[in-house]
Amino acid sequence: MKIAVFGLGYVGVVNLACLSHLGHEMWGCDIKSQKVDSVKAGRSPIFEPRVAEMLEEALNKGLLFASSDAMEVVSKTDMALICVGTPSRSDGTVNLDFALNTASEIARCLKALNKSYDVVFRSTIPPGTVENSFIPVFKKELGHDFSRVNISFLPEFLREGSAVKDFFQCSRIVIGCNSGEPAALKEVFGYSADIPLVFTDLRTAEFVKYVDNAFHAAKIAFVNEAYSVGSAYDVDIETANRIFLMDKHLNVAETYLRPGLPFGGSCLPKDMRAITHLADKANVEVPVLRSILESNMKGLRNLVTR
Repeated sequence: MKIAVFGLGYVGVVNLACLSHLGHEMWGCDIKSQKVDSVKAGRSPIFEPRVAEMLEEALNKGLLFASSDAMEVVSKTDMALICVGTPSRSDGTVNLDFALNTASEIARCLKALNKSYDVVFRSTIPPGTVENSFIPVFKKELGHDFSRVNISFLPEFLREGSAVKDFFQCSRIVIGCNSGEPAALKEVFGYSADIPLVFTDLRTAEFVKYVDNAFHAAKIAFVNEAYSVGSAYDVDIETANRIFLMDKHLNVAETYLRPGLPFGGSCLPKDMRAITHLADKANVEVPVLRSILESNMKGLRNLVTR
């Protein structure tokens, strides 16, 4: 299939590389010309194991293209993956400006091209965003022709440093859609019989990423806080942690359950702010979730003052 990736940041480039490795013709699109030029040359704009090699391989096979011209990209493809950034605002809300601008641009292209198309959002967004913000953009621009556009949401669960492995060996692929099981998405993302495709509604698909990241953030904050207490009493932290991780009967997984540095990066902090903001908006009290960022910030301050 011919697939566009809008947004050549971390998630976008990993999708570009991995899907080209599966044999799809991939088109990258970004407003930053240096990223586009890098991809056109078969070079990776990000550092992630195996990505550069896969991009070079795709270029040599004639499967990799890139452009800053959205019209060109949409005209040459059948599906678009929107992987632009959704950063936090100062109040914890999610900034949807980049995603909305991309949606508007694609909608205008589809109107001019008069073609059927699959639009797949992969940027992390609050539940209800596709229905309340993105779909209205397409309906306003396309009118009756909106019926020719299939809009879905696929959360991504990629970790920096192991993103390619996470892409090809994930525990499940979640697909949120209005109804049914879109054939195009089954064709593109049903690449392994060992990975279940989980079809659900849009809101549930949008929310599961927040649940995952909230849990990962909670695990990191928990072990760092717990072992700081043990350290105050001269506990052998490595041995205590090894003993703790031996118990697999209650679904303890080792990932994120080793004491170390506070969490950072682009995902966990903003998603923790977003999920607590969602709770505030719904008047739901979440004292444990709210305390995670506070605990993490305390760990950061302690790290700085050591």
